[in-house]
Amino acid sequence: MSKNEVSLSAFSLNFISGGIAGTLGTIVGHPLDTIKTKIQLSDGKYGPIQTFKNIAHLEANGSYLRGFGMLFRGVVSPIIGFAPVISLLFSVNTVCTNIMKEWNISKYCKTFLCGSIAGASCSIFLTPTELLKIRKQAMKENTVTYPQIISQQLKTGGILGLYQGFGITLLKCSIPNGMFFLTNLKVREILQADSPSNHPFVSLCKKIIAAGMAGQAYWLSAYPFDVIKSNIQNTLSKHKALPFAKSLYKKHGAAYFYKGISAMLLRTIPFSAVNLLVYEYISQKLKNSF
Repeated sequence: MSKNEVSLSAFSLNFISGGIAGTLGTIVGHPLDTIKTKIQLSDGKYGPIQTFKNIAHLEANGSYLRGFGMLFRGVVSPIIGFAPVISLLFSVNTVCTNIMKEWNISKYCKTFLCGSIAGASCSIFLTPTELLKIRKQAMKENTVTYPQIISQQLKTGGILGLYQGFGITLLKCSIPNGMFFLTNLKVREILQADSPSNHPFVSLCKKIIAAGMAGQAYWLSAYPFDVIKSNIQNTLSKHKALPFAKSLYKKHGAAYFYKGISAMLLRTIPFSAVNLLVYEYISQKLKNSF
């Protein structure tokens, strides 16, 4: 088998594994993502718990069961869009890692660079997916369909209207994903050095801890970009990221750029753990099968 065939095979396996992992991770993490978006776009100073109560009371006539269901509003777009995004993230990261094998730089630099490049590649698909998700999550009533949102964007900005917020999405996806893969690698090494046991349960716990901390590193570096992106994508007019960020700063202050981060830091633990663990498990199974 040629090198190109091997690379294509590895890319395909990682793409399939990432797609399944991305789908499951999206479903697990979407409720807290909805709460995060509500907090980001609201004028009030509410935390995750109070925001959920507001969703239940204001949007579901006081029914917490219906309120919980509303936390999954907008989940269709990320399931359809994030699965290929996560697939692409892991696939491009693997390809970059193979390309950089012979590079004379530290493994940590390679990990960071590969993760950043992989993350940047995802912004092409993530921007329209995020736009649709944000519009859905921001609605007080679930009265507008995805086709209507798409039609509205096409009317106001053409095909590029679906890429509203692309620049800030690119920033959100690149360096923070480098931080994600780098943190995951470093934490796993630290945990392995402190506790060399290879017992399956211990190994699983190490992976969950590393994935959770990697997710925290991602969002701590990405969150200000995400706040700007959410606000830009929730408007019908075009905005440049830097002037828009300045206007948000003047209006709300610096703390605004971390508004709602507690919900996202809670979300990222199960989301990252599911993504990485499912990806690694399925990827290994597929490699053993072919």
